[in-house]
Amino acid sequence: MDLVVIAQLITGTATFVVASVLIWQMFIQKRTLDIAHKDADNDFSVQVISERNAMRRWFIDKLNPDFENRLNVGLNELNQFEFQIVAIYFRGMSTMTTTEWRLERVGGNPGYFKFAFIALFTHKAILDYYKEIGRRFFTDGNFGKPGLGIIADEVYEEITGEKLED
Repeated sequence: MDLVVIAQLITGTATFVVASVLIWQMFIQKRTLDIAHKDADNDFSVQVISERNAMRRWFIDKLNPDFENRLNVGLNELNQFEFQIVAIYFRGMSTMTTTEWRLERVGGNPGYFKFAFIALFTHKAILDYYKEIGRRFFTDGNFGKPGLGIIADEVYEEITGEKLED
């Protein structure tokens, strides 16, 4: 065997070893990234739950029996201050929901988002606010993939029995 062939064998073997090590490192890096992604999703989940609960506590702190009775009658029964409370609560909750939708939280599972709207649409005044003002937050298509407005409309229609016009 001449020297050139031996050098080529050694070079080929070294290249193979280096390529194998790099491929092995890629597998390790992929596993590490998968773990980091799962951790980030878990952190996001906890943060969303915490934020939703904070918004609900804020809203409940504003309630009293008279205000709650007017919430159950409808949006037109609220005074300006109460209307602003509903608007702030609705916008806060809808911002979280649309962000989760845009980030494809829980894989974009429609059932999760349906439950989020059921939890939001707790009073007649909030349903009225959705129909008259808030619906555009979900139907204008500015939040990534379309479809969230369809889910919101379905929940509204199931709760009220009223068909929404496009």
